Amino acid sequence: MSPRILLTGASSFSGFWFAKVLAEQGFEVTALLQKNQLSDYSGVRQQRIQNLSDKNLGIELVFGCPLGSSKTISLLKEKKHWDFLGLHGAFVTNYKSQDFDFLNALKNNIENLEEVIKTFTQNQGQHLVHTGTVFESNEGVGNAPLKAASPYGLSKNLTNEVIKFYCERHGVKMGKFVLANPFGTFEEEKLTTYLMRSWIQDQTPTMSFPEYIRDNIHVELLAKVYAHFCHQLKSSDNAYLKINPSGYVESQGSFTLRFANEMTSRLQKKCPVTIAKQTQFTEPYMRVNTDPAIRLITDWDEKKAWDQMASHYQEKYRQTF
Repeated sequence: MSPRILLTGASSFSGFWFAKVLAEQGFEVTALLQKNQLSDYSGVRQQRIQNLSDKNLGIELVFGCPLGSSKTISLLKEKKHWDFLGLHGAFVTNYKSQDFDFLNALKNNIENLEEVIKTFTQNQGQHLVHTGTVFESNEGVGNAPLKAASPYGLSKNLTNEVIKFYCERHGVKMGKFVLANPFGTFEEEKLTTYLMRSWIQDQTPTMSFPEYIRDNIHVELLAKVYAHFCHQLKSSDNAYLKINPSGYVESQGSFTLRFANEMTSRLQKKCPVTIAKQTQFTEPYMRVNTDPAIRLITDWDEKKAWDQMASHYQEKYRQTF
């Protein structure tokens, strides 16, 4: 019998890849989506959901279904068996701001949570995976003290503690899956998208924060680790497990140059970059994960991942090549 997982946050960048890879690896995936229909989404989020609707993947998409809603409770009751509850979604509006409302985020993240977990266990559910971030307090390694890097990081800390409390109360094995800096196709307008767009338009991008030491990881590799971790949690005798998947641990300047080198050969054009002198240090100087992902996923093809990324952007911006 295929393992069955109820997953939140599938419209997000990493959540999209989690759902896709889980389905490709034989999981029966039911993805909860907060908005009522596909047309309520736009841009890259809409593209992700459209891709997940591919019948070959076999993913069940449930629209208008926030985690704590009565619709979710009914769905949990209707199914005869659940193996995993994947709590990947979180309140992220304005998450980069120091004015991020962490209390409102916590309220949204845990709304009706105990009822959800109780109903999950009634249909044989035993394993819950919660996604955290390396920017929470006491996560990963870096310069001390390892405090929450932002109000968003604090909201994730608090959310995890509440989930852990209810899992212990109701006898659910819990796994914490800690994200660092995933990158890859179908991401929002972040670093690698900015770099690719600049090069394609024959512009020279600038890396403004080259000294920060970060942990960038191919998002598909991260998703493979997520599936691996689900199996690990199920087979473990421990009530609580945690994993911190790690990719390229280096300065952001070094990662940018790594990325430029990989794309130069594949795009067959120069990919110059300006490395600026960093003058502001408003974030932790170093915060990285600790569990090398390639030691866990033996069939990972790094070259293929870079090839696919180049092809994706060539297709996306084909009119400029």
